[in-house]
Amino acid sequence: LNIPYRILDPDDAKVSEAATWAIRTASENSCPTALLARKGVLARKEKAGFDAASQEYPLSREEAIRTILASAPEDAIYVASTGRITRELHAIREELGQSHDHDFLNVGAMGHTLSIAAGIAAARSDRLIICLDGDGAAIMHLGSLAVTANQPLPNLLHIVLNNGAHESVGGQPTAGQAANMTQIACAAGYATPPSPPNTAAQLANAVETMITKQRPAFIEIRIQKGMRSDSPKLMIDTLSAKMEFTGMVSVQDQSRVLR
Repeated sequence: LNIPYRILDPDDAKVSEAATWAIRTASENSCPTALLARKGVLARKEKAGFDAASQEYPLSREEAIRTILASAPEDAIYVASTGRITRELHAIREELGQSHDHDFLNVGAMGHTLSIAAGIAAARSDRLIICLDGDGAAIMHLGSLAVTANQPLPNLLHIVLNNGAHESVGGQPTAGQAANMTQIACAAGYATPPSPPNTAAQLANAVETMITKQRPAFIEIRIQKGMRSDSPKLMIDTLSAKMEFTGMVSVQDQSRVLR
């Protein structure tokens, strides 16, 4: 593509030198530049667990997911956003000895989880579909909130686990906790709680209430940053998982969907 590039070296000083070169070259020539990083060059230790005492909100993401699983019908289908939400949902299922058959782990497609969940909800009106989303991912494709909220999908519950950070990719802050995502969702057309839940009991009540609404529903739960340092890695064959999930949710009545 004729883009000037440098291959990064693990040496920090050389990385800094390459970055300086890239900025200078782009500025002087008004052109894109590239820095290529081999696997491991930018590696850091796993972002450590959280210090609950220093957190503003009482629930961790894991605790929120556990509460949702306990509050929803057992046959609910979950579509989980890329990153730590997928990782923790999978780990919780393993710990509880539960099947993964009802879960679609949307690995590597940030921002698309809601659209996938809406498609499944349209195809399987007989099942409750729960979209477990992150604040960064939801903000990335805000347009899908307005589109989805105005579809005839009474079986769709969109839950945003809002920690105000792109935690899975480095912890950069988002606008998730600066914006009022519940008001945004309400204005878009979702059914929402009067105020966002804050505790496990409030979240459980919100889930039980929102799934009775006759239109797409939305819950925002603000949570702590961080994850347990001993939380297992997500080790799955994504293609096999997709094929198994697709077979499980395959539409029985194709003519209804075509109409």
